[in-house]
Amino acid sequence: MKALDRKLLRDAWRLRAQALSIALVCACGIGIFVSMMTTYASLLGTQREYYEESRFSDVFASLIRAPLAVEARLRAIPGVSEVEPRVVEDITLDLADVPEPVTARVVGVVPGIARSMNALHLRNGRMVDPTSHHEVVVSEAFARSHRLQPGDPLVAQLNGRRQTLTVVGVALSPEYVYVLRPGEFIPDDFHYAILWMDRREVAAAYGLEGAFNDVVLMLARGARERETIEEVDRVLGPYGGLGAIGRDDQASYMFIKNELKQLEIMATAIPAIFLCVAAFLINVVLGRLVATERTHIATLKALGYSSARVALHYLELVATIVFVGAASGGALGAWLGRAMTFLYRQYFRFPVLAYRFDAWIMIVATLVTLVAAVSGTLSAVHTATVMSPAEAMQPPAPPTYRRTLLERVGLGRVLSARARLVARDIERRPFRTLMSAVGIALACAILVIGAFWRGAIDYAMSVQFNLTQREDATVTFTKEMPRAAGLELAHVRGVSRVEPFDALPVKLRRGHVERRTVVLGLPSDSALHVLLDPDLRTIAVPPRGLVLGKRVAEKLSVGVGDVVELEELSGKRRKREVPVAAVVDELFGNQAYMELSALARLFGESETLTAAYLTIDRERESEAVLALKKLPGVAGVTLKRLAITSFREESAKSMLTMAVILTVFASVLVVGVVYNGARILFTERERELASLRVLGFTGGEVSAMLLGELFVPVAIGVPPGLMLGYLGAVALTRAMSPDAFSLPVVVTSATYSSSAIVVLVAALASALAVRSRLDRLDLVGVLKTRD
Repeated sequence: MKALDRKLLRDAWRLRAQALSIALVCACGIGIFVSMMTTYASLLGTQREYYEESRFSDVFASLIRAPLAVEARLRAIPGVSEVEPRVVEDITLDLADVPEPVTARVVGVVPGIARSMNALHLRNGRMVDPTSHHEVVVSEAFARSHRLQPGDPLVAQLNGRRQTLTVVGVALSPEYVYVLRPGEFIPDDFHYAILWMDRREVAAAYGLEGAFNDVVLMLARGARERETIEEVDRVLGPYGGLGAIGRDDQASYMFIKNELKQLEIMATAIPAIFLCVAAFLINVVLGRLVATERTHIATLKALGYSSARVALHYLELVATIVFVGAASGGALGAWLGRAMTFLYRQYFRFPVLAYRFDAWIMIVATLVTLVAAVSGTLSAVHTATVMSPAEAMQPPAPPTYRRTLLERVGLGRVLSARARLVARDIERRPFRTLMSAVGIALACAILVIGAFWRGAIDYAMSVQFNLTQREDATVTFTKEMPRAAGLELAHVRGVSRVEPFDALPVKLRRGHVERRTVVLGLPSDSALHVLLDPDLRTIAVPPRGLVLGKRVAEKLSVGVGDVVELEELSGKRRKREVPVAAVVDELFGNQAYMELSALARLFGESETLTAAYLTIDRERESEAVLALKKLPGVAGVTLKRLAITSFREESAKSMLTMAVILTVFASVLVVGVVYNGARILFTERERELASLRVLGFTGGEVSAMLLGELFVPVAIGVPPGLMLGYLGAVALTRAMSPDAFSLPVVVTSATYSSSAIVVLVAALASALAVRSRLDRLDLVGVLKTRD
């Protein structure tokens, strides 16, 4: 082994505690990057493979009713390669052991088609038999929630008629990888199912023999999606077309796309913080090492080692630390990646979601970390190589001490002798103190970003479900009903208030920009679904004009007083110009609103309703729900409390996991900054501390000086770190919020205080670890050491 290699090992062992803390900071940055990027790659690769194998559709369209002959017209549209007409209906299920309402979407399929679009992946059982009756295949998530097996019965309400269906299979579909009930944002596998049934049976139950009300299309290579969708809308318009959408707007695909976007953002933003801090720590540690090894460097150069070889020696030390961190970070990242992939299996229903560890991700992470670390040590390495042997043999010039700024302005008299010593040392090295404070601030920001989600979601749910949605249940109808249908709901025992509303699918257009949404026609005295201004004050539904959600208004670039074109996406597809009467800042959904009678007058029709909000006596809830489901024309009943419970349970899993990970990693960051600062400070001031002890200062007084100097960067860094965390939360929510909902940036005092406490505890623990060295200080040995 060469002499410099032996010296490298000795240096690494002597600096093992500091090197380990730096390696841990590197490991955290690499671990986050590797875990999120490998999870991202696993999800993306699985998604692409599954969509390709199952022939996932490119275009989706719903309508009221069209004869099967229209299929030929759709096939003739330029760019369309395949067309598959379907019958799709929403139904209610009656499960004996579930008192709450359970709904399902029935998709009519044609058994026996070998290469159909959105092909089902059977997990258990078989497909429906065209020669049998009332057979269904059930979505895997619902089957697992209720432990359904082939042969089990399901009682359903099909178009008001009670029928017993037989489960013959359990399957997955690319169309429902992320299973959402319409209008909701979190899966509820216990109360919502997807069923696949022979198309002829579904059509017969709903009077759609020889017709279809849903269609999926595959586009040819090179087809222009937007132009094709416009042609599909033109063909289906006379048949009550509700507007075709591309794959990007399909609910399941959109949520997966948003999740992948969030992973990608998190995988680049947070690791960058750790790598910057690691580069700073390596620079400080190596700078101190070079300063203490001046005579060693002089001896090496006098013995004939070139400046380049000496510089390489110190870079090898950096590389050793980085590679230790990379190995640890790679293992940590692989473990976290597997855990995250397992968590995603509970949300995304793929046939196989296997974790994939791509070597290139690890290589990129290591190289980026190495470059960051080397760039942080260039100044120290340069210092090591430019000194001549004669210059390096001389001890460094003692620092020049002078009165501090506080003393010059007259505040020094109020400071104790120990405080003045601390102030002088900090002012002598302001850059190092500032950089330590920056590291503390970044750690504090990470803690705020990791913890703010819970407060934001709690606030959003409070506003949405307590102030905006004040109903207890929502009843949807199979078709448009006259206003008098609301009176029938009011007669149900347990129902104390009924507010009918109409949901009209529309396309809003302003210039060349358009947006598909739903206009909710609300009563003028609506009290169960209210509109709020930014100050959470109730806004009355205006007697005329359109109320837009903020996200819809931003997409269209319109404000109050502007006129937008409203095109209905069903029936006659009539177009009207409507002024914008108000803009509301909604957290969930992308709806627009009009007064119910004004919406009817807009198209010269009588008032109709498609659903109703209800207030239900909690003690009679089960009785009321059972009676509501039996009413003719009722397609489903949704209880708000179930949506709240599901939202809290599902969001808590991901929030808690991310908060724990970021808290642990941020604590490592704080320990790395404070511990290294403490070790370097202790080494630099050993003689001073020993001298103070000899002069009569107690161990507690000397320790107070040491800890005081260490906690100055903490005191400086925590306040801006909290503010930086808030700004980071703002940036992340803007970058990661999906189109369906947006989280408010609500950082509570509990979030700020808990983040600051974690930083202080981590800093105190690392400082006390160094303070213990003071008790073991050899006063005689230190004072006899020559600088």
